[in-house]
Amino acid sequence: MSKHGVLRTARALLSAAIAVLSFLTTVLCMRDVLAARDELAAGQEREG
Repeated sequence: MSKHGVLRTARALLSAAIAVLSFLTTVLCMRDVLAARDELAAGQEREG
């Protein structure tokens, strides 16, 4: 395998890893936001 091919493969793997990490971060943040919203709604139902 040539040096150029190795660099291209490494770059592709790196960009794939970054995409996966950003996706997971987004999913975790959304889950936290939805959980907070549900807690807020439950609190308002109890009060009101």
